[in-house]
Amino acid sequence: MSRLREELEEIPANIAGPTRFPTERNKHEMRCGVCDGLFYVDEAIYEQVSSAMEFDSTDNPFRCNDCEQEYDEDAVC
Repeated sequence: MSRLREELEEIPANIAGPTRFPTERNKHEMRCGVCDGLFYVDEAIYEQVSSAMEFDSTDNPFRCNDCEQEYDEDAVC
C-alpha cells in the first residue's frame, strides 16, 4: 500500500502498531492470522495476542493493518 507524502507527515513518528521491520518499540515477531505475513509488534500487542493464544492455540487473533482494514470493510457490508 503506497501513501502520499502528505499522509505520512500526518502520522506521528511514535505511532503504535505493527511494522514489517523491527524498531525500537516493535521488537516481537508476530504472524498475521489471516495473510501469515511477518510483522513486528510492541510488548502490549505481543502480550495480548500471546495471552489469547494460550487460551486457544488454534486461533491467532492478530491481524495486520491491511487484513484488519479488509475485515472492517467486510463487516460494514
